[in-house]
Amino acid sequence: MSQHLHINSLLNFGKRQQQQNLAAQEDGEQEQRSEISSRPSSSSSAIRHGQMQPPAILRYPTTQIPPLLNPRPSETHAVRDQSVYMMHDYRYWPYARQLEPQHPQAALPHMAGGPYGTPQFPQPGDSYIDLRQRCMPWHRQRRTRACQNCHVKKVKCEGNGGRCFNCIRANIECKWIPMKKRGPKPKSKPTTTESSPISSHSSAVQLPRISELHEELQQNSSPATAPQSKPSLGLGIASYSQNSRATSATTATASPHIDGRNESLSRNRVSRSVSASIDSGAVADDFYRILTNDGTGKLGSEWIENTLRRFYSEEVSKETRNTVIYYFEYFYSICPIFHPALFIRRVVEGRVDQILIDSMRASAARIINRHTGSNIDVDALIEGINLKLLSYLDKPNFDYVRAVVIMASLNGGECRFMMYNMLTCLASSLVTRLGWHMLDARPIDPNITWKEWISIELKRRTYYVVFQIDGYLAMLSDRSMSIPMKRALVRISGSGTWWDHLANPRITSEMPCRFDINMSREEIIKTGSLTHSFVDLCALTTIVSRVNDLLWDLKRCLPTYPNKEEFTPNIKHLEGYDVDKFNVTLPIQSLFDIDEFGYVHELIVEWRRNLVNAADMNDITEFSRPFPKFGDHTHRTYQMRLRYFCLYTYSVPVIHYLHFANRPSYFETTSPNKVFVDAPDIVSPLSSDAPENKAIHEILATVFTERLNRGLLAYDIISESWKICVEAVYDLVRHLDRNRDIPLERYDQVMPFCLLTSMTVLIRNAHICKHFIESSTANDNIKGMDSIREDLAQSTMALRRLWTLLCDLSQVWRVEGIGYLMRVMQVEEVVNAADLLSGLSL
Repeated sequence: MSQHLHINSLLNFGKRQQQQNLAAQEDGEQEQRSEISSRPSSSSSAIRHGQMQPPAILRYPTTQIPPLLNPRPSETHAVRDQSVYMMHDYRYWPYARQLEPQHPQAALPHMAGGPYGTPQFPQPGDSYIDLRQRCMPWHRQRRTRACQNCHVKKVKCEGNGGRCFNCIRANIECKWIPMKKRGPKPKSKPTTTESSPISSHSSAVQLPRISELHEELQQNSSPATAPQSKPSLGLGIASYSQNSRATSATTATASPHIDGRNESLSRNRVSRSVSASIDSGAVADDFYRILTNDGTGKLGSEWIENTLRRFYSEEVSKETRNTVIYYFEYFYSICPIFHPALFIRRVVEGRVDQILIDSMRASAARIINRHTGSNIDVDALIEGINLKLLSYLDKPNFDYVRAVVIMASLNGGECRFMMYNMLTCLASSLVTRLGWHMLDARPIDPNITWKEWISIELKRRTYYVVFQIDGYLAMLSDRSMSIPMKRALVRISGSGTWWDHLANPRITSEMPCRFDINMSREEIIKTGSLTHSFVDLCALTTIVSRVNDLLWDLKRCLPTYPNKEEFTPNIKHLEGYDVDKFNVTLPIQSLFDIDEFGYVHELIVEWRRNLVNAADMNDITEFSRPFPKFGDHTHRTYQMRLRYFCLYTYSVPVIHYLHFANRPSYFETTSPNKVFVDAPDIVSPLSSDAPENKAIHEILATVFTERLNRGLLAYDIISESWKICVEAVYDLVRHLDRNRDIPLERYDQVMPFCLLTSMTVLIRNAHICKHFIESSTANDNIKGMDSIREDLAQSTMALRRLWTLLCDLSQVWRVEGIGYLMRVMQVEEVVNAADLLSGLSL
């Protein structure tokens, strides 16, 4: 009991002593305040100078600080100063103030951390900034750069441009994303005057002076057909080197007749060069000779001399520049829905919708990755753009429509057939909604400005590109076209020869700007008119649409129903199919007994016959080097040969699509009457329930309709049509051999589909030849065996050639699905077995 009393007395004594010290502390604070208030002059002078004195901080000797109940040995503690919480916020002082040492420095205590810890007192000589930095809470410092791996994972990166610690621990490659320059774009520097000389060491690009060319441009408005050299834009793979990408104005490429020269060229020499280029029929889309589009008749000299410099400068990002260059080099001839000169002008000025730039980048992504070493995720880019396109439906503009057209074609080439279907239907609806299918319903004013004429031409080209992709989708989907041909009131776009050949800012009736459909093949090659290949593809699209309608009418009209009545859906005012539409008597020997079938076949043959032969341009085109000039005659001839090379291959699947229907199994009817008198007694070597056959049907069902799928696997095709299909494949192989110098990356994305239909024909032909050889050997009938063996050997060689080409194309385009299908169809086994079988001698 006494011990407890003694402890309690000690506690009470400690409490009383602490209260006395607190009372003494309050008295000291009161004296400090009275001293400060007794000096009005100093405080008023500080206020006049915009300064505020901080309150004095009380410091006590260590002997006056009472110990706590349980002090640790050799440690001194202090009572928490309550006046600290009454201090003014140092952040609002107008100037920093040096704190004078008025009291001896107290030892900082060792107290518990957290919010109850003693705050750190300012040291003598500390400034306002130092004090603020110690008192403010700690904030995480954000780094401005991070490697690609850390950026994706959103973790802290410590690499500072080198290999970071996270990548070292993960043992992966550390890739750094190049930093983009932020902030407003720099203003273009004013151009030098025409009289200012340019030294040989100057970095400025030497372009022709507009004042020297204005008179020649106005006088030479009638072109000739001689293929002379012409001004062309400096946009190409070779001119866009690594140095040009790293520098700005030094990278722009001038026209060929002044490239690499100085301004010592005389006025007459430049005039003669421009005059020759104006008289040339091979006028192309170029940067150099772009005219004004405001209808004033003045030439845009400042823009002409600065556009290339700005395009190759930091004003246009490297990513956008790569996109434009490679798209125009590889895809412009396929989808010519741009005016290159005006488009580059919009790119430089930043007036192109980003969705259109992204669509172009997605189309050329594989080419860009191969040539520049970039790592563009093509699948992610395509999926992102598809989602954006579907979210912009309510506000379509010209750039949006063109982005939809580009992505529709790209999705078809990338085997994304559902999105290909959706975007193609969307593009057809957009051009109809905007009224582009009736552009020429009224006569065009001959006095429209040059800009207005270009706008109409671009709409025409865009409409016909939509017409092309819609026609092929209708064939693959077994439906009619979204835009009926009878409602298309659109003229064909102007010839490429006249695309930029308008020296006069206004179009007059004397200038033949319309397409010349009667131009001979020699004249097309001579002038380099690339538009003719575009028009020929439109003509093939009309044939495809006609084939599609014919096959549907044949299937619905030829079968004879039990009561010989026409098919009607029993809906009022809904017309059915007329049985007497095709005046034939069933059964028939072949579909060639129907006049319309033979007429459509002749249309395809005539179309192929009138095409420009790509092999005729072998001597004037070289594929061993890239072309540094976009739009000159050599480059246009180069592009034209590529287009006609691909167009010839397009006709092969169209021929197969037509003649695959000439078989009894194409017509499904419950009528006791037969459509065909007889059919080849050949069945598939695979039974209908074979796993391989089921796999083939499942794969084809994801791409084509049931009608086309059965045609790709049928063996009961009439012999007349079968011979045409096989000969078309042999002709395709010869066409490929004649143009072996064309690089694989120049094959467009329709080529795998052409190879698919051709290889199915060859596989079936090898099975048919094998069937005849085995049956003839069993019956000791060797008559006609030599021709069959020759046919088998030729089919084997052609099949091996196309299979090798398809495997090589897998490095360029996405053809894994077609390759897998061919393996399911045992293409390699068929080739090996056919080699052994064709080499046997009886």
